[in-house]
This record gives sequence, C-alpha cells and structure tokens, in this order.
Amino acid sequence: TGRAKPSSSLHSRVAASGSDGEGAARGKAGSESSASAASAGSIKGAPKQTEPASAVADAEASTARRQPYAQLQSEGEELKRKGDRLHGLEKARHYVSASLKYLQAACLVERQHKEKFGVGEAQQMYYRCSDMWRGMTASALEKCDQFIMAALCYECAAACATRAFRLRPKETSRVAKHLREELQKPESSDSSTTLGTGSNLQVLLPQLEFACTMLEEYDKGSTMRRAMSKEAPREHRERLPAIDNFATLAPKELIERMEALLPLIDQAR
Repeated sequence: TGRAKPSSSLHSRVAASGSDGEGAARGKAGSESSASAASAGSIKGAPKQTEPASAVADAEASTARRQPYAQLQSEGEELKRKGDRLHGLEKARHYVSASLKYLQAACLVERQHKEKFGVGEAQQMYYRCSDMWRGMTASALEKCDQFIMAALCYECAAACATRAFRLRPKETSRVAKHLREELQKPESSDSSTTLGTGSNLQVLLPQLEFACTMLEEYDKGSTMRRAMSKEAPREHRERLPAIDNFATLAPKELIERMEALLPLIDQAR
C-alpha cells in the first residue's frame, strides 16, 4: 500500500485565518490603517505569529500516522475487522495477515524507534502479537481443522513472548538477584516491603508473564504438532517449518517462516 501524502490542511487553515483577519481590518480602518499594518509587519525583528496548539497537535498526530510502523498497525486493524465478518479459512487468512502486520510493526519499533518510545512500548507490541497469534489466529485455524497450521501459530506466539522478555534481560536479572538477597537476610520479616516496591514489580511482573506465556504456548504448539504429525497432509508437514529455536529466533526470520502459512491456506480453501 502507498503512503498517504502529508496533509496541507494545517497550512490552509492558518493562511485562510490570516487572510480573513486582514480583510476585516481593511474594512474597518480603511487603506491608511492597512498601510500602517503592512509597515509594522515589515519591521525587522517583529514577533512571528505562532500556530494554535490544536493545529500543532493535529500536525503531530498526522505525522505519527504516516510512520511506517503506524501504517502497518492500521493495515493490521483493517484486516482484523474484515476477518471478524468472515468465516472459515477466509477468516483465518485475514487473521494471519493481520498478525503478520502487527509482527512487522513490532519489529520496526524495536529496531528503529526503541530509543524514542522506550523498551516498554516494544515489549507491549510483541506481547500483543503473541496474543493475536494464539487467541485469534490459532483459534480460527483450529475451527477449520487445520491443526498443524494452528500449532505453528502457537509456536509463533511463544517466540513473540520470548522476544518481549529478551528486551529487558539485564534489568530482570538485577531485580531478581536483589530480591533473592533480601529474602536470604536474617531479618526477612522486613523483606516484604522491598518485594512490594513499585519499581521492582514494574520490572518483574511483566517479565514473569512473558516467560509463562512463552513456555505455555510453545508446549501447546509442539504437543499439537506431534499429535498431528501423521494426520496432517504431507505437503503441510514439509512446507511448514517448526520453530524449535524460538528462544533465539530473529524477528525477520520469524516473519519469513510465518508467511509460509498464506499459500497453504489459499491451497486449502
């Protein structure tokens, strides 16, 4: 899809506002007042007119929407909405495409915008990807009896949760070590206050959730794959790669593997 060209409505509104104001002034004060205003405007160092705060906010929002990751998210939302209205493999195909768009957006945020948004934003995007692959896409494929494809989606959900976890490994290790040392102190009765501090919980609880999701979804996917290894069509077994190395898989490689679902869904329809 092509990107929309930057909107010029902000400049049009400011220019129109300026023109209307000057016309009204000329109608009230006559040509002499207009000449005086023009002379004052030409004075060197005269203060510039600032844009309204709402116009600046509109411009910033428009710029954010034109960012590649935001465009991918928008395309993913549209594919999901279309999928919600469909049934069977048509629904599943739209959900796979939507999940791929979100995964591509998360990859972009991690690679290009992590310094701007912080690690937390990239983590949440990857975790949302994980939720889409397991709760939406895998479920749609299971309803179509495409269990080997659903298994791959569960494994992808595990890989996305792993990616979220790996964005903060050092900080997680530091907090875990600190809490372990606190618990080992003789005066452990006071350690409960340390365990409950906001900064520690903000780091540790999301990481625990990512880790639990990673293990749970990978176990589900690998179990389903083994159970269906003889039932699934031979072509599906040969063309759908397993994600055994999900813990170290690069996002780009993960995307390439998940794209293999689309032609197989088209063939099964």
